Amino acid sequence: MLDFIQLLIQRYRSMAKRESGSPDETPPFDNTLASLTLAEAALHKLQLNRERPQHVPQIAVIGPTQAGKSTVVNLLLGSPLAGVSALAGFTVHPQGFYIGGSADRFDWLPQFFPGYEQHTRTDLAGAPYRAYALSDGGNSPLPPCIIWDTPDFDSIDASGYRDAVLRTIALADLLLLVVSKDKYADQRVWETLNLLLPLGRPLVVCINKLGEESREVVLNSFRNHLREAGIAVDRFPVCTLPYKKNLDETARGIDPRQAETLRTQLTASLGRIDRDGQPRHTYAFIGLHWQGWINPILAEHAADQAWKEMVEQAMESALSDYRRDYLDHPQNYETFQQAIAELLSLLEIPLLADSLNKVRQTVTWPLRQLISAGKSLFGKQPAAELRNSNLEQRLLNQICHHTLVHLSEESLRISETEAAQADWWKSIARSLRSQRPEIEEQFARAVEAYQKEFQPEIERSAHSLYEKLEQQPATLNSLRAARVTTDAAAVVLAVKSGGLSIHDLVVAPAMLSLTSMLTESTLGRYMDKVAAELKQRQLEMVNAELLTELQQKIFRLKEAIDPAQRFRIPPGTVTAAEQELRELENGN
Repeated sequence: MLDFIQLLIQRYRSMAKRESGSPDETPPFDNTLASLTLAEAALHKLQLNRERPQHVPQIAVIGPTQAGKSTVVNLLLGSPLAGVSALAGFTVHPQGFYIGGSADRFDWLPQFFPGYEQHTRTDLAGAPYRAYALSDGGNSPLPPCIIWDTPDFDSIDASGYRDAVLRTIALADLLLLVVSKDKYADQRVWETLNLLLPLGRPLVVCINKLGEESREVVLNSFRNHLREAGIAVDRFPVCTLPYKKNLDETARGIDPRQAETLRTQLTASLGRIDRDGQPRHTYAFIGLHWQGWINPILAEHAADQAWKEMVEQAMESALSDYRRDYLDHPQNYETFQQAIAELLSLLEIPLLADSLNKVRQTVTWPLRQLISAGKSLFGKQPAAELRNSNLEQRLLNQICHHTLVHLSEESLRISETEAAQADWWKSIARSLRSQRPEIEEQFARAVEAYQKEFQPEIERSAHSLYEKLEQQPATLNSLRAARVTTDAAAVVLAVKSGGLSIHDLVVAPAMLSLTSMLTESTLGRYMDKVAAELKQRQLEMVNAELLTELQQKIFRLKEAIDPAQRFRIPPGTVTAAEQELRELENGN
């Protein structure tokens, strides 16, 4: 679970950097990262409990700016050890003060604060935010523990050291929330309370700087805020400390009885520490925030699936268009007629072979070979014309173009309705537009390669027909007798067309006459069978070698999009983490 939480933090931080806007705006995923950071640190706390079960209780003093946290720490210690200043945000690092024992008993701290620098209290000034200090707390009347003075959580600069505050909160076995008369009702205080209370740590509230005349009013108001937040009024004790003008950093001006009341309350609350129950609260905390953490990831998975299905549907439509507009189209389908043209070569009349050699070259599939012969007779033609000089090539290239345009337009449409994934869908649309020329060029070359590769299938069909004809000598001799007329017509057509289109050849009267003779002969039903098998093989090859490859190429466009726009956490990883969480929540 810890690995998954850390992965989420890494991905959310990457996304937050990409989406960060004005410094005055709340950073992207701010609340999500806060709960994730607290969850990660709480899991580290569980590790610490398992590995060092006897480590002393940890007390974290937390609160907003100028609430008097450091002064309260000094009051508890009975010594002016925590730095105090009238300036807001003076404390920017967690500072621990151990009571009882020696510093060498706390060698686990670097493991709990990974990536943080450990300093002494005196050399902490000027250290980076990812730093903390540990010092001797002297002879405090409190039982052995570490008291942590923490930075605020509500100032402008708090985002820089927020992770350190959250990590210290997770380390704590007991929390002391210090608020002032002016800050107890601040929204940020209640947001922080709502965040940390599900961790189940014992909590003591200290309302500081409180005048005697306003004490009951503030306490009643605070209790009302608890009720409004859905928090039981008696869930945690509330202590008060008076306002003292010009109070020095030793806090000696505060009535010792009030200081003792606070210490007594903390000591009593230390007795409520339940480390055995911390796993249950930690997993409940994770469960509480789980859906909010993974919803954007699930939305990403849904977008991936939608993109996959959209591309698959586009390919199904492309294959359907190819079948309708070419294979099943009575005027456009040329391939079987090319097999008939190939059959002419097999019906060769020996005495006419030399004179008809050049025409025979023009009826050889694929088109590149046909045009190669055409060039020798009629001169050169531009490559673009060659590529689009037969119906099947033109149709397939048009299908590719229309598919890419459709997917681009559909991606833009979805981006207008799916706000969470709008940027990603727009990026898909941009990739389709920018890479369309290259994809279409590659597809056109693949079409040429496919037609060349399919040539043996056409020849095989012609041979199948010829072998069937050999079993019917009368029909075979009739067709051979008609061959001279057919070849003569083809020669005239080749000269007249100046390049000889296959389509022109197959619709020539002589070819139509030949086809009619075959159809009306006893070979007719067998021709239908051969034609159907040829269409099926052609459909399968177009699907496997052209459209499937095009589908994969289009689908992979998402991999070229900026990784910072995506969480890139596989569905299986999320599913495994959810299963682990269920087991942890059930105590397994």
